[in-house]
Amino acid sequence: MSRRQQLHQRWHSLLLLAYPRAWRRERGAEIRTTLLEASQTQSGRLPALREAASLLVGGLRTRARTSAGGSAGRLWHGGLHLGALSLLLGQAAAALQMQWAELVWARSQHAFYLPSPLALLPLLGAVSVLRGRWRVGLVLTALTAATAFSPAVGDLDPWGDSWGTAVGYLLPVAIIGWLAWQRPPRQPRSWLWLLVPVLVALDATVTGYAINGTGGQVTWLLLPALLVGALGLAPVDPRPAIGAAVFLAPQLARILETSLAIRQPIGVLLWAGGTLALLLAAIWGTRRLAHA
Repeated sequence: MSRRQQLHQRWHSLLLLAYPRAWRRERGAEIRTTLLEASQTQSGRLPALREAASLLVGGLRTRARTSAGGSAGRLWHGGLHLGALSLLLGQAAAALQMQWAELVWARSQHAFYLPSPLALLPLLGAVSVLRGRWRVGLVLTALTAATAFSPAVGDLDPWGDSWGTAVGYLLPVAIIGWLAWQRPPRQPRSWLWLLVPVLVALDATVTGYAINGTGGQVTWLLLPALLVGALGLAPVDPRPAIGAAVFLAPQLARILETSLAIRQPIGVLLWAGGTLALLLAAIWGTRRLAHA
């Protein structure tokens, strides 16, 4: 096998990661062989852009269809799972940010600082939801919300009470409670998701806190691109669009609260329009895939 063929084979293996593991185990070797034979007629060192895009789209569509199992409800379960997980990871990132800020302040004052064990609650809740442990996740998420609004302990969100804070803590409890009641098939997600709160907290430390509190400047520069990507993927896999709409709900509540205070509704219209677009795209995508 030539060096160019080896490079093509590595790229094909990487692109095939978009497909479910069971599908790759069953058909991966056959598809790689077919793609490698087709690549012999190509002059470039890497697969053509159209071929790469086709593999990625096909993999995401296969994942969505496998998850749906012919039912739109299972796609909504997966999307709500993703949305609740994103909110919990945001809570974990906020807790990490606060603990790090307090540790830095204590060191500047030459004081001893013992990190609060309560800051682990959102991270443990995120791990439970990540692996599809709904009942355990519900208990931990409810404890996180109760701790956040406890006058004795204080809010884990360092940016104070607001509608957005309330929605951000209570919405995951409602979603996970509903999933625990529905008991959808377990679909554990990758452990790599746990890098998200670490990277978000690191971003806040390096680039400075974002205006809304969680994450840094890079996080909130990337957010519009991620939302547009979720919207664009809705015809192929509507779950990211559902998750993005859930993630936007606390932000929409914060914008609504601010707009009522300053009497400028333009922000609400923009955020509400984006959330509505995601929901409509998700509804269309779930119907399309469920009847495919």
